[in-house]
Amino acid sequence: MPCIIPKLLRTRGMQCREFVKDGALKGNSPAEVVQQCDITLSSVADPTALKDLVFGNCGVLQGISQGKAYVDLSTVDVETISDVHEAVTARGGRFLEAPVIGSKQPSSNGSLIILAAGDKTLYDDCYSCFEAMGKKTFYLGEIGSAARMKLVLNLFMGTVLAGLAESLALAEKVGLDQEEVLQILDISPAACPLVKFKGHGQYAK
Repeated sequence: MPCIIPKLLRTRGMQCREFVKDGALKGNSPAEVVQQCDITLSSVADPTALKDLVFGNCGVLQGISQGKAYVDLSTVDVETISDVHEAVTARGGRFLEAPVIGSKQPSSNGSLIILAAGDKTLYDDCYSCFEAMGKKTFYLGEIGSAARMKLVLNLFMGTVLAGLAESLALAEKVGLDQEEVLQILDISPAACPLVKFKGHGQYAK
């Protein structure tokens, strides 16, 4: 049975009423959610938010006991995810890191790419959920491997976007139409979904 935390949803202006209507259980804290669920999944903005969620007052860790399982889908550093793994397993729980590639649209249409590492039995238990959330899931081995993979991929994507921004800035400087540059890129060997998604309307003036 899925569980949600109303307090956290409200901070983003969301309401849990519809989720509850569809059968979700309400939990007033991360610890309460973990206590009500066999497997708990979370996704937060950054390492600080994850530490607060796990180690804070009434946090995830306080709900972990023997047999409980916790999966975090956030993009965080290796040190943070290793600390969470150590704390969860020390209390008898299972832990899996599973950062995702994709943002709002892939999240809504189930086309995320999921990078998982950690407890293999938990990965197997969560596989059907991952199939619903994403178009492809990779199991990468020991804890920290998924965080490292996400860092490598983010570096590549950042480099591509930096090159795109510099190219469009140069185009403007020499009097070329930026939209035409993007149109040509779209049908050139350099074409890729990242350039198409980020280029039109976000970089071009």
